[in-house]
Formats: sequence, C-alpha cells, structure tokens
Amino acid sequence: MENDVKILDEIVFEQRNQNYGAFFLRKNYNKNLSGAMAISLLLISAVISIPLIAGYVNKGRILDKVVTIEMKTPLIKPNEKVETPKPPDAEKSKPIMAFRSPRIVDSIVETPFFPEVDSVKNGVTTDTSSGVGLVELPTTKPPVVEVLPQPLIVVEQMPEFKGGSEALYKWLAGQIKYPDIAKEINITGTVVVTFVVERDGSITGVQLLKEVAGGCSEEAVRVVKSMPAWNPGRQNGQAVRVQFNLPIKFILQ
Repeated sequence: MENDVKILDEIVFEQRNQNYGAFFLRKNYNKNLSGAMAISLLLISAVISIPLIAGYVNKGRILDKVVTIEMKTPLIKPNEKVETPKPPDAEKSKPIMAFRSPRIVDSIVETPFFPEVDSVKNGVTTDTSSGVGLVELPTTKPPVVEVLPQPLIVVEQMPEFKGGSEALYKWLAGQIKYPDIAKEINITGTVVVTFVVERDGSITGVQLLKEVAGGCSEEAVRVVKSMPAWNPGRQNGQAVRVQFNLPIKFILQ
C-alpha cells in the first residue's frame, strides 16, 4: 500500500517541483505521524507516573511491613487506673475567727475584737499592725491548661518502638490474641490503627483507620493502647508530637 502511495505521488507531481510544498508534506506524512504518537505516549506516561512516584515518597507514613498474627497468646492485663486526688477538705480551708460577745462593765460597753495571732494556722494569716486581727482568705490560682500543638506526619527523625521494627513485631505477636469469633467463622484481614506518639514517647489518640469484623479491630486497639513508650520523633533536634499509622494483619493457619 505504501509503494502504491509513493507511485501515485510521483505520478501526480511528475512535472512539478518536488523539493517543497504538497509533495514534501505527503512524502513525510508517515514519519510526522509516528513522531506525534511517540510524543503523546510519552506525555501520557508522565501524567500517570507522577502520582505513583509521589505516593512512593510518602509511604514512610505507614510501615513497609505488617504484623502477621498466627498464634494464640494470652491477654495482657489492662493498665492500672490512676486514682484521682481527692479534693481538699472544705472544712479545713475555712478561716478560723475568734469572736467574743460584748459585755457591760460599769455602764461601758466593751466592743468585741479579734485576738491577735502571730502565726499562720491552716493557711489563714492575720495582720496585727493595726491592733485588730484581720483575716485574709487563702487565694487559689486558676488551673493551667496546656494547649498541645497539632501532631506532625513526617519529621526528620520518625518515632520508633524501642528496639526497632523487629522488636515491635515480636512484642505485638506476643500480646495479640486472635478473637474466638473470628476464628470460628474464618475472618481474616488487616486492621490499620492510627495513634499519636507524644513528646515523652507515650501513646495517645488511638483510632481505627481500617476495621476488620469478628473482634479483630477491638483487639488491635486494645493492644496498641497498652504499648510501652516509644522513642519520640524529633524535628530540628526537639521532641515533637507525631501521627503514626500501624497495620496489623490477622491470618488463620
């Protein structure tokens, strides 16, 4: 077919100038079409690959490995409850005032007064400079509420379980118990738990990003909440709060 086109072009432009114009365009048509198709495919490949590269760069937010739970292990005891301090006894904080009722002596009324007290008792102080005991009530400072900064996602030094990833997998495998309901109806899957590693390494804000039925999600949350303190993340040499995602895979053998 290509030879027929060439013959036809040569017949049409036999008595004409073939160095430029329509003959030149018809002769190079297939070459130009191939080049345009190659450039189009290159642009399409670039558009598709850019999001994939960006996702690969950000995959540091989730561990490359997942924990596979294959054995039945005993449950750990939940953390002991912290006893809240009892409020101070209201009776002890009341100021103590001594008052003497008036009495009549030789038709002169003796006015009551407060006795002078030189010491501090039960948090109540007196001022004796004027000759009259003045009671000053104890002052209480308002509670200081610390506003925590928002947790970061990617930092210079990401938080780490003490001992590294292998120690984390070993610890989880020894703590997680495969739920009985999930074993009975053969439920498997991967639970993704997100939490915040605080500046002191403690774990807070445990939530589920991906759930699995049969009690697997609840078991994963329970174990993550009981994890010991991590090595905190650091940014510019300072400990910071970091959001961390942890996948836990439940598999039946």
